[in-house]
Amino acid sequence: MKNRILILSILLISFGTILTSCECPSEIDTPKEIVPKDFANVTIINALPEFQDISVMNNVNYVLPNLNYFSNFINTSKFIAGYSNISIKNSIDSTTIYNSFFNFDKDSNYTMVIYGKSNRNYSLLIKDKALNNSLNKAFIRFIHASLDAPKNVKFVLSQNFNLEFLINAKSNSEYFETEPTTYDLKILNSVNDSILINYGNIKLESQNAYTLLLKGYQSTNDTKKLMCQVIKKKLL
Repeated sequence: MKNRILILSILLISFGTILTSCECPSEIDTPKEIVPKDFANVTIINALPEFQDISVMNNVNYVLPNLNYFSNFINTSKFIAGYSNISIKNSIDSTTIYNSFFNFDKDSNYTMVIYGKSNRNYSLLIKDKALNNSLNKAFIRFIHASLDAPKNVKFVLSQNFNLEFLINAKSNSEYFETEPTTYDLKILNSVNDSILINYGNIKLESQNAYTLLLKGYQSTNDTKKLMCQVIKKKLL
């Protein structure tokens, strides 16, 4: 009997020792969501004649849900700096029509033109330089984003004189400063000077930056026809 009591006492002491030596974690470590802190400012322009409305995703987040082909509004959003994925989707059925990675510098400003023809879609990424808005000047640049127009075109601004700029397809000019006044704008085939677009009067106001974008199809006369889109951005 005494032996049974002794054995039971030893077991109880051992069990108590096991309990006191057990260290249970106070909380379970769970992965924490990484919130990006560094961003770039990116202006997206829809120059896809086949897609009137597109949606833009940065990594897995929708940044611009509906970007219209005919919109002249500035659509600038914050994109994650560093290597960043941009996916363009058809707003109607959410199918992906363009997808690529880009390297954005922190706090920098960019313009990205999404353009193409049928199922061949591309992007033109432009790093925007700072402009001096203290001057009583207007700023203007040209972009050729039509795969159906001649490969080389001339943008001609006329006032009391002519300013001519030769722009190749899939490329752009830098901003240049000019007098804030009303110009007559024509876009010509650089080979034979035939008129592609006669825009007429375009008014440039001081302390504004203008992008003149050639897009659309020369081979049609419907809503997808060749056009020059004028996008105005107020300098801060």
